[in-house]
Amino acid sequence: MTKASDLRRLLIALAAGRRAPRQTVRDDETRDTSPLSEIVSNLVSLSLLFFRAKIALTKHGLRIKTCETLLSINKRQTVAPKTKPEKQREVLAMLRHKTLCNIVLILGITLSQTPLAEPAETVIALHGIAKSSRSMNFISEQLQSAGFKVLNLDYDSTGFPLETLEQQILAKISAQVAEGTTIHFVGHSMGGLLARSLAQSLEHYQPGRIVQLGSPNGGSEVADLLKDNPLFIKIYGPAGQQLTTNDRTAKTKPHTSKFDLGIIAGTRSLDPFSSLVIPGADDGKVAVSRTKVEGMTDHLEIKVSHPRLPHSDQAAHQTRHFLIHGSFDRSNAIAPQ
Repeated sequence: MTKASDLRRLLIALAAGRRAPRQTVRDDETRDTSPLSEIVSNLVSLSLLFFRAKIALTKHGLRIKTCETLLSINKRQTVAPKTKPEKQREVLAMLRHKTLCNIVLILGITLSQTPLAEPAETVIALHGIAKSSRSMNFISEQLQSAGFKVLNLDYDSTGFPLETLEQQILAKISAQVAEGTTIHFVGHSMGGLLARSLAQSLEHYQPGRIVQLGSPNGGSEVADLLKDNPLFIKIYGPAGQQLTTNDRTAKTKPHTSKFDLGIIAGTRSLDPFSSLVIPGADDGKVAVSRTKVEGMTDHLEIKVSHPRLPHSDQAAHQTRHFLIHGSFDRSNAIAPQ
């Protein structure tokens, strides 16, 4: 006879209003089939399950408060029943309190020991040429506050051509983001160009949305002007040579990816000399017309300069809105900057 069987028989006997039998009898030989004894039996089984869990967790160094402490049960308030029905009700009430506490503890232990699942959607933030991930900190924080997991990546933007940079970034994504995750991109300037090309290579991920901030999909007249300048070559490296209008016009194809593409173009220039060589509205580095690409989902112009786009409240709001809804917010809720 095990201790569990003894305890079960004792409680069933108490519920029935009789003393526990002294003789040793197997469970399958004596079985009280009344509804009351069946309820008590089930409650006892749940209690035993908790105590086994408690013992196992204690072995692993976990300490659990007693049910009496959690439910503030004062045993001194228990009054001995005077009649058989009162005795049965008292036993059932105590068992119900105890079992409820045990169930709560078991659920709490189970939840506390269960690892939290990774967020279903991850945003890859890509800075522009000659910048670092610090330039994307503000917009990354805004997206995190909206519930996205953000991977703000650093990469050697001036050390390699775009094709090599794409492979390097792809390796970082594969190493840090679980397959099957929904991925979004937010790229500033050249980072937006890399985002579009990367979207074609993510076969093991769920496609999300891309937001480009002032990306020169059609190149930049500023790069045309400076591409042969030794200082420009030294600072911007091989990728800088790939930002000319001729290079981008030849390589930029219509957007056919499963990723929705939203493009934000700045219309405020802090560089009047560069704006002299850029046709039409521009952000001081890129013409609004050259940010557009065939097949894009949405396009929005905001009064922000090229270097300020990743730091802009308005750009952050519009980026968040597009990633969530698939379109930009045209309610004018954010004042121009």
